[in-house]
Amino acid sequence: MKIIITLLALFIIMPTYAADPKVDFAEKFLQDELIKRQLELLQKKQVQVEASQKEETIPIESPCFDIKTVQLKGNTLLARDDIEHIIVPYKGQCLGKNGVNQLMAKLTTAYIDHGYITSRVYIPPQDLTTGILEFIVIEGTLENFSINNNSAQDRRKLWWAMPPQSGNYLSIAEIEQGIDQINRVSSANAKMKLWPGRETGATHIQVLNTTQDEFRGNLEWNNEGQASTGKQKIRFGMDADNILGINDTWGFNYIGSKDTNALTLNNSFPFRDWTFSLSHSYSEYLNILPGNTDLFGQSNTSTLGTDYLVYRNGKRKINWSTSLTVRRSERRLLGVELAPQKLVPFRTALNLSENLPWGFYSLETGIVHGTKLFGASKDTS
Repeated sequence: MKIIITLLALFIIMPTYAADPKVDFAEKFLQDELIKRQLELLQKKQVQVEASQKEETIPIESPCFDIKTVQLKGNTLLARDDIEHIIVPYKGQCLGKNGVNQLMAKLTTAYIDHGYITSRVYIPPQDLTTGILEFIVIEGTLENFSINNNSAQDRRKLWWAMPPQSGNYLSIAEIEQGIDQINRVSSANAKMKLWPGRETGATHIQVLNTTQDEFRGNLEWNNEGQASTGKQKIRFGMDADNILGINDTWGFNYIGSKDTNALTLNNSFPFRDWTFSLSHSYSEYLNILPGNTDLFGQSNTSTLGTDYLVYRNGKRKINWSTSLTVRRSERRLLGVELAPQKLVPFRTALNLSENLPWGFYSLETGIVHGTKLFGASKDTS
């Protein structure tokens, strides 16, 4: 069983205009749904390619050849320092067949560790008595994609999820990002297979996506409500995937108790390294205060969000997210309207997540800044 850890650091700046107050129960439900979808996606992930090798000593063997220079031809993907770090220990050594093969394997592993899993290093015919050891790398390229039976609907999903890499060097991290974007809808379960292409070093990627129910409904009853507004709580929800056929998700929910009601509507869709989201919620409550005084409150909240993949390798991801929220709250005491409040907070955050042998962790740090957009209320605190 893997362990999942989530850490959050949030900084709130309170200038002239108000930032975000406490989240109401409709917004909390939307946040819980987001976390639920992230955990579902984590469970769908394919096993990562593990290529790193343990340190090996250079074998002593006979016959061997004194190697003064090591050359790698055809490299355009790895930094020169990364290559030098590997080959320097072998310069000035007497290398035999096993030593040469060991160095070739380490160079190939370097490509795989950087996500270029179809790149391969070869040894061309040569005369090692010259003291020069030469390798050639064929850097793997992406020939094309296919998905299921290549229907127009499936091709559209693929286009919105995958980077435009035809003819470019194949990076497994970018392909996995595309697979994750397809799998972000609950009904999808996409996997990929790699096949040799028509040209040397080219790869054809086949995406196999099995889908379940794209339209779902649920009814839930629990006693997790608040004592002041009713402990018994009911929820009715409807979810739909791929209404537009672009890996989009839609959700509608009603949540109610004795003295509360809430409606939520949310939508999100990806475009390659970007994910866009839009949500709206309405909530209302009735509190009976001491002296049989009734306090009625209601709020409307709309949020537009973006998420961008900044960096990704086989184990680690860095995402940058932003959101702008418009929230209007109104309260009435004994039927008399109190001063309404309109808050427009802007949020930006960086998220680091990593898969480890024992589990998964996520660390996020961000800032929430109250703005004066759309006539936001002034902060009187």
